[in-house]
This record gives sequence, structure tokens and C-alpha cells, in this order.
Amino acid sequence: MKKFPRTPMLLLGLLSIGISQAALAALKEGDAAPDFKAQASLAGKAFSFSLKDALAKGPVVVYFFPSAYTQGCNIQAHEFAVRHDKFVAANATVIGVSLDSIARLNDFSADPDFCGGKVPAASDADGTIAKSYDLTVRDVRAGIKDTRGVEIDHGFAERTTFVVAPNGKIVSTIGGLAPVENVEKALAVVQQVAKGIQSGIVIATLVEGTGASPERSDSVKVHYRGKLDNGKEFDSSYSRGQPATFPLTRVIPCWTEGVQTMKVGGKARLICPPNLAYGSKGVPGVIPPDSTLTFEVELLGIVR
Repeated sequence: MKKFPRTPMLLLGLLSIGISQAALAALKEGDAAPDFKAQASLAGKAFSFSLKDALAKGPVVVYFFPSAYTQGCNIQAHEFAVRHDKFVAANATVIGVSLDSIARLNDFSADPDFCGGKVPAASDADGTIAKSYDLTVRDVRAGIKDTRGVEIDHGFAERTTFVVAPNGKIVSTIGGLAPVENVEKALAVVQQVAKGIQSGIVIATLVEGTGASPERSDSVKVHYRGKLDNGKEFDSSYSRGQPATFPLTRVIPCWTEGVQTMKVGGKARLICPPNLAYGSKGVPGVIPPDSTLTFEVELLGIVR
């Protein structure tokens, strides 16, 4: 990997705050991602970016970063550019967002060492977009310079990445990681989301399991909670105080397919479209017709 120039210690100290405290107050998995439009830059050319339009094509990775031309952000942009083809293969759009001016981002997006003409970045000059995602925006200290020696004249948002499913829901909030790990985690999530999208299911791993994966013919022991699209909980084994056991051939198709992707000891979020859940009939008094359902499932064991 390319070696990047050292960042002044004052800047390192300030930006490390954004890493260590990232995502403490950020929107969480299952929250609706605030829609936004912003002026962005790709390969040095400005254009208008719309989250809604991007989601019509597939999942979107929205990654907030403190500033162009700072050590951690340089590395993160470079890593996204290096993995660009893998994100494209997962039908995912990647968009960086910072409080940089569009002029700074024109330079950054075209720089072959960083965005490399592959990764666009949007200007959130007043921090409105970052704040809508419940991120902290901090003022810059006078005299801080970027890795080119140019004084930085804008605030900093927390380094936090959101993976947004095509239905507009956040399936993963990634914070508190170093830049390389942040990008690797985002790629792993969108690749998993892409697998689910082929059938209409969105699957997001919350905790990686270490055991075996069940087969279609197996019965499984799980803890779970189910929510309607408005966030109302309609069923929960946690509330009953005991896990449930059932064969995968006798549940809704979303569960049959989704739970097979899990490993024992793991926890995942399944977003189930109506045709793979309870369809046009719903469950009278509990689940309205044509409901998209969200389940958090903890796979405790396989019963054979």
C-alpha cells in the first residue's frame, strides 16, 4: 500500500477524537437513512448527488470523513478506490461526505493517490447532512494544515460509515475503526446485502457466529424479535423469556433462506419483503397486509 506523508501531531490528536468516539450517537441499524442531495465531485468534476436516486440502483455506502488531505482520510479514500471494483460487483454505490468545500473535493476526488477518480465525495459545508445522521460536528482549530500544507478552514464530522439498503433503511453503522478496517467492514456488509437482494431479502450480520450453518432440512433454536416497518414490535422470544425451536421448512421463506446464511453463535438482521413474509393477507390484528418486516435473529443452535 502507498505510504502516506506524516500528519502534524496537532492534527493527529484532533482527528483521533473522531475515530475513538465515532458512532456513539450515530443513527443505528434499522433507522431510516435521511435522504439528501448535495454537490459532489468525481474525478475532479462537480455533479449533483441524490441518495434517493442512488438507492434506486442498489445499496449505498455513505461514509463521513473529517477532511480531505488528512492522514486517516487519505488512507480511507485510497482503500475505497482500491476496492472500487468489488463494491461495483456488489451493485453498491460509495459516496464520501465531509465539510470540505467542493473546490477541495475536486482536487481530492481526482488525486490518483487517494480517490483516484473512482470514489466521489460530497460537500456538506455546513454539516447539515452529518447532523441529520446524528454525528458530532466539531469546529476546526486555527492554524491546522492538511498533508499538502494548506490550512484547513472547515469543521470535522465523525468518521462513521453507514450502509443503506435499497429500502432506505440503515443495515450497518460502522464507527470506532481505523480507516482500513472501516472500508473492509463496509465491503463485507454490502457483499452480504447483495446476496440477499438477489431474492429480495436484506441480510446484515450484527455478530459473526463461529459454529456451523444450518441446512434447509434442519430445525434451529433461536432468539428473535420482529418489527413492522414503522418500528412497532409484534413478536419477541426475548419478551417471552425463552428461545424458540422450529424447522426451517415451516417458517416464512425469508427465514428459511436467511437463517441458512448464519452460523451458530451469530446474530443477524433480516429485512423481509412482503412476498417472502406474510404477503397480501398479513396476520389479522398483528401484521397488516403487504408488510415489510424486520427481524433480529440470534442463532443459538441447530437441532438435528
